[in-house]
Amino acid sequence: MTATWEVMRQAEQRLSEIVAEIKALQRVQRVVGADVEAQKPEIALAWELLTEIMISDLQPTTLQELVRRIPVTALAPTAVAQRRATIFNEAQARLLTLVADPGLTNAEATLNEVDIGVADLDVSIAPLRASTLLLETAPLFLDLLSWRYGTDEYALRFWQLDYYRHWKHGDLVVEAHGPRLKKTEFKSIAALYVEELQALNTLLHAHTSLLDKKRTIETLRQQIVDTQRIIADVDSVVLKNARSRLKDYLRVLPEHDVFRVLQGDEAAVLAYKRVVGIAKKQEYLQALNDQQVKTSLGDLQQMKNKLIRTHGKLARPKNDANKRWSSAEVQQMIGQDRTEKWNKRRAHYDNARTHVVEFHHYDRYDPYSTARDLLWWDVMTDGQLDGNFIDEVRERGPSQYRHEPSTDVQPGWRSDDLSDVS
Repeated sequence: MTATWEVMRQAEQRLSEIVAEIKALQRVQRVVGADVEAQKPEIALAWELLTEIMISDLQPTTLQELVRRIPVTALAPTAVAQRRATIFNEAQARLLTLVADPGLTNAEATLNEVDIGVADLDVSIAPLRASTLLLETAPLFLDLLSWRYGTDEYALRFWQLDYYRHWKHGDLVVEAHGPRLKKTEFKSIAALYVEELQALNTLLHAHTSLLDKKRTIETLRQQIVDTQRIIADVDSVVLKNARSRLKDYLRVLPEHDVFRVLQGDEAAVLAYKRVVGIAKKQEYLQALNDQQVKTSLGDLQQMKNKLIRTHGKLARPKNDANKRWSSAEVQQMIGQDRTEKWNKRRAHYDNARTHVVEFHHYDRYDPYSTARDLLWWDVMTDGQLDGNFIDEVRERGPSQYRHEPSTDVQPGWRSDDLSDVS
């Protein structure tokens, strides 16, 4: 039998274990979340590689072979040539307009005037900014200003508590800033502050206007450089455009259709495997976070809340600290030690994460296999890990993809490993 005070002590210990596990799982959650984000640039690079392989250059023979397999009229040689001419001609016309802009006529003189004007304004702005800031940071100064303290418009009277608080802080402002500003009354200090603030805002507006002139010239010059680059590298621009159009077309096609049109082009097939495989990595990692880690955190939070309530009930004054509780009652109240199972569960999560993140053998996936139940999950894990937290794995049912794991694969994660983990 266990006394109430001892049950409370055990409850506190169990609570600390739960809190520690929550923190450990939150770390896992952050790591896996970062892994999910890391796949985004990888997918972008994979698409770039695929389109570079499929459109290596803008030669008519290259484009003709492409549209023979992929019927995108915008990628036909004549369409691409026409687009090149359009881009080149538009850039030429834009360049003529830009270089004729009146703002460039006396650009250097304008920039010199701006630099001189900004420097002069900075000299005038600095003391005004410092002076107004000193008052603005004085306790209750802005509040007193809004109340019009010290003027005939001040509405508070001596029987109101804030009246004395305002009086005190008004005197403190005069004491602290009066000598610097050569003022002996709060209203005189407030009037000078308003005057300085108006002057500061006028100078800041002029400062912004000068910088806007400079930014306009710099923007215009950058547009000229960018347009000249387009003219000089028009073929690169058109090639990038063609590859982007190809990517947009392929992304909306069903995966099996893409593999069908690529069949026979080993380099393109491998590149597309990488695209699909990285997308699957992202999908699996997201499922691990959402269906496993997040769910476990929710369960732990419920356990934590329940234990806090139990501890609170036991701590009530009306409860006898020496009351005895049976082992079954204690276990029902505070639960059993699950740290070993939690450690095992986190090891399972890490095992799944590691298999997915460190997988790079995209060539192992066979999109033309007759084994219709083969999934990327099977390939990434050598069929050794249970992936029932993933929709497609759960819907597919038991996989036929089972063989001796490679020597670099660690002991796996099967569903029976989690049968008693809560």
